Amino acid sequence: MQDTGFVLKHQAFAGVQVIAARDFVQGDDVVADEAGDTPGQQHHGTGVLSLIVADDGEVFSGVAPGVAVILAKTERIDVEEPYEEDYYVAGLEWIEGMGADIFTASLGYSDWYEPQQLDGKTAVVSQAATVAVANGLIMFAAIGNGGPDPKTLDAPADVDGVIAVGATDFDGVVTPFSSRGPTADDRIKPDLVAPGQDVYMARSDSLVAYEASQGTSLSTPLVAGVAALLLEAYPELDPPGMLALLRATATQPDAPDNDLGWGFVDGLAAAGLRCTCVD
Repeated sequence: MQDTGFVLKHQAFAGVQVIAARDFVQGDDVVADEAGDTPGQQHHGTGVLSLIVADDGEVFSGVAPGVAVILAKTERIDVEEPYEEDYYVAGLEWIEGMGADIFTASLGYSDWYEPQQLDGKTAVVSQAATVAVANGLIMFAAIGNGGPDPKTLDAPADVDGVIAVGATDFDGVVTPFSSRGPTADDRIKPDLVAPGQDVYMARSDSLVAYEASQGTSLSTPLVAGVAALLLEAYPELDPPGMLALLRATATQPDAPDNDLGWGFVDGLAAAGLRCTCVD
């Protein structure tokens, strides 16, 4: 996972296994806030991370507690500049080079691109993501919070093969803010949707507290967590295989559109006979 930063002092992270961590903004191995960071830099990443790995007994759980993580800090919260794409690419290359199975980032870039450039081939991060997927890295990307108009998605969610995730409420209705496709070359995006409104996550300024938030930043790690569970069930899955499985078992596999993609993620359906639980 890569994001704005991560602090692991919250009790929900007590058992998290961090394989490696790297700060590509400051050029060190400290992914929590440090001197030179804008205060609160670590907030977004900490909350996003908790939706996958948190384990706080009966109080709170992420989707895939127990998964081991590699953490890259690549985004500044005080600016929105093209050079942040370079940080993103550096982090992606590092994570892929360490042999990660799944990559997720609730980060996106569109401010300096025109809609006709969001074709999966033009943006700096999209070019890098294309290479990473070709190398076998299963990638998830938030589609963005620029909706409800069409062609409001961010890069690298525009890449063919990157699993772009939009946001719904808990009734499965797409949120107004969730960005929409299609891509510049008329491919359907998002690929999937998951809850992204009133979703609880760990607070970075507390050892015990949680807070509700919204955004495709939250729906994306939920789907990535489902993918981590599915990879445990089906270790042979590659990027095309994971994408096909998630699409085929979502709620509208035969009628995808640019609001919901192939539909609301259904981990139980995707697990099939690998999971006989009823809870």
